[in-house]
Amino acid sequence: MMLIIIIVLLVILLGTMAFGGYYLVSSFNSTGEEQTEEIEEEEESDKSTNTLIEIGDSVYTNLLVGEDKKGHIAKINLNLDVKGGEDGSEELVATMNSRIVVVRDIINSILRKKTYEELNKVDGVENFKDEVLDKVRKEFNSNLILNVYIKEIALQ
Repeated sequence: MMLIIIIVLLVILLGTMAFGGYYLVSSFNSTGEEQTEEIEEEEESDKSTNTLIEIGDSVYTNLLVGEDKKGHIAKINLNLDVKGGEDGSEELVATMNSRIVVVRDIINSILRKKTYEELNKVDGVENFKDEVLDKVRKEFNSNLILNVYIKEIALQ
């Protein structure tokens, strides 16, 4: 008799856990999809007024010596996407264009702290782009800088 009660309680417990797990997974998925759709709609509607800031010629620099104990270099050229149609966006674009050497210095200093292995990982370039975006935003004190687009990258 006691064994039957334990089995029934275990079945109820497992059923409750399964339902709870299903509920959590489905609620996370639906929330993530809704947020992704909102972000995509927002980005698509505003891109026509955005300005791409070009950094000029490619940046060449030495990378840190990594696990392979060899010297490597990186060549990169990228653009920065600045949100248009906002208060101060035209002024920000003008400021960034006049201080492009600061942007190039940020890129150079970040690259010099990276190893070939770090940049060559699956998410290595994305991490680099995130770091550039963060530092440029801080330097120019603006969240109107939306993205970093890589035009060219070569690692040797």
